[in-house]
Amino acid sequence: MGDNISLSPFIYFLLSLLGAGIGAYFGSYLREKGKNLATHEDIDRVVRATEDIKAQISGNLWMRQRRDEIRLGAINEYLRATNAYVASALVNPNPQTPVIKWFEDFNIAVQRIRVLFSDSTYQAAQAVDRLIVPFGTWAVLAGRDRRDRANAFAEACHVALTALYGEVFGDGG
Repeated sequence: MGDNISLSPFIYFLLSLLGAGIGAYFGSYLREKGKNLATHEDIDRVVRATEDIKAQISGNLWMRQRRDEIRLGAINEYLRATNAYVASALVNPNPQTPVIKWFEDFNIAVQRIRVLFSDSTYQAAQAVDRLIVPFGTWAVLAGRDRRDRANAFAEACHVALTALYGEVFGDGG
């Protein structure tokens, strides 16, 4: 019996040592697993946030591109109408009276500019509108008067188009 008593503390010691070792191992293991799980969750959150931001940027880019396409369409309508006026009234030696359809198209182009562009750009487009005179007036203008009127019209068109394209491609965004 004496041998049992002396072994008993030794067995307890070994069991305690074994339990401490197992506890330390599993504690370290579980701590590391917890860190990995937290890191994985953090990475998932960052990836989701990044994907959300990319989707938002992509959506905003698409909207800006679409808006610019619409604005370029308005500029093209405006340019087509002013070119038609130049061809009929300024270049043609016998100016022709425009049809009502031309006035409607030009007014629609100017109103689209009013909706799609800044007030200052709209004002530049309106300055061109104010230089449009009945075609019969061009027939009575001769020489320098006609040339001066044509130059004023061309300059106003240049200012308007510079402002229009500037808002789409550059400074007005």
